[in-house]
Order: sequence, then structure tokens, then C-alpha cells
Amino acid sequence: MIYILGDRHGESDGFSDSKLPGQSAWTADDIVIVTGDFGYVMLGEQNDLTEKNKLDALAQKPYTILFCDGNHEGFDYLAEYPEEIRYGAPVRRIRPNVFWLQRGYIYTILGKTFFVMGGAYSIDKAFRLQYQSIYGRKIWFEQELPSPEEYHRAIASLESQNHRVDYIVTHTAPRTIIPRVTRKCPDDHDRELTGFLDWVYHDVSFSKWFFGHFHDDAEINDLITVCFQSIHSIDGTHTPSSPAN
Repeated sequence: MIYILGDRHGESDGFSDSKLPGQSAWTADDIVIVTGDFGYVMLGEQNDLTEKNKLDALAQKPYTILFCDGNHEGFDYLAEYPEEIRYGAPVRRIRPNVFWLQRGYIYTILGKTFFVMGGAYSIDKAFRLQYQSIYGRKIWFEQELPSPEEYHRAIASLESQNHRVDYIVTHTAPRTIIPRVTRKCPDDHDRELTGFLDWVYHDVSFSKWFFGHFHDDAEINDLITVCFQSIHSIDGTHTPSSPAN
């Protein structure tokens, strides 16, 4: 089974029995996908014993944890983990059962295709930069928004599949969807990313789209779900839709 959940932010109990009931019966064939802001790699485990201990605790879980990146990740440190091919595309191996799904790739997981596009703008950027200047510990990373290379990769990946996948996992949402989550206008700082996701929404056929970022749990429409604390399972019964109108 594949389970989807939202931002964890490195919480000690982010994968506890209370958060994921029944996990004691899961195996390595059970997959948990986090829709960004995984947050267990922020300061670098070589610099922070607490971070290392949390990752080691995740390594003891019987299931597999996959995550796309959000805007609260230690990107410099994520890039230091070894890269390997898994699920048909490059991942970074954080632990033997914990993997970072990188932007713009399509992964085949338990027979289903997943287009992944992490990243988002941090509205708390000013606070995090101030923290850095005071404490000398980097906690904001410019890689929080995609690079041109990652956009090009994403387009090429979708073209290789004729703009058709089973599922889409992102951190933020298509620009036209954001007001339905926050009831506010989208932030202009990530216009390029949310606009790109709007193009994906209207041009790609898919069964379901999961995203996080907004710390809410809601079915936006039949196709799009914002995730936070609720657990969503994929049982393989969905049929890809036509592109959104």
C-alpha cells in the first residue's frame, strides 16, 4: 500500500504509532510519501546529533519513507547524500529505507507513476535569515525554488510519458488552486513555480494530485487534495483523468 501525508518538519513523533496507526504490521513494501517539508535534514546530521538520532530512528521503521522537498529543508546537506536509481529515476538515499524524490522526475512505485515537483517560497525567509545572522547556522536555502534545469527536466519527463501519469506529488499547489486553500491571493515570490504547476494541472492527465505546504487537510476537488495530518491511501483503483479545463 502507498500512504500519503503532509509536512513533518522533523518532528520527533512525525512517524509515531499515533500518527500512523497500524504501522507495526507494515513491511518494506508499504510506502509512505511525504508531500514536502520533511524537515529531518536541516542542519546536517554531522553537525547535529539530534538530527542524526531522528534519522536513525526512522531507519528502524519497517516501511519505506519517500519525500519530495518543501521549502523547509537543508538543501546543502540533502545534496551530500548518495544518489542512486530507484523507482526508475534518481533519488538520494538518506537511510536504507528513507529516500528523497527529486524534482522533475517521474517515479514508478508499486506499478503506479508519480510525477514529483518539490519546492516553494518561504514566507518566513526574513526570520530565518535573521536567525542565521545571529546564530551562524544556515537554515534558509535558495534552492527552495526550482532551477531552470529542474523545470526543463520536468517538462521532458512529462513529454516522455505523453503528459499522462497516475499521480502528482508536489509541495505547493497550482496557482489557481491556492485561493481555494488559503482564501488569499497567491504570493508573487513563487509565481514561476505555481504558474508552472498550473500548466501541469491543465495539460497533464492524472488520477490524483497531493500537495502539502498549507498545513491543512481538504479535498479541493475530485482531483486535488491538500495534506497535513490526515493519511491518504492509494489502492490502485484510480483511473487517470483528462487534463483539467
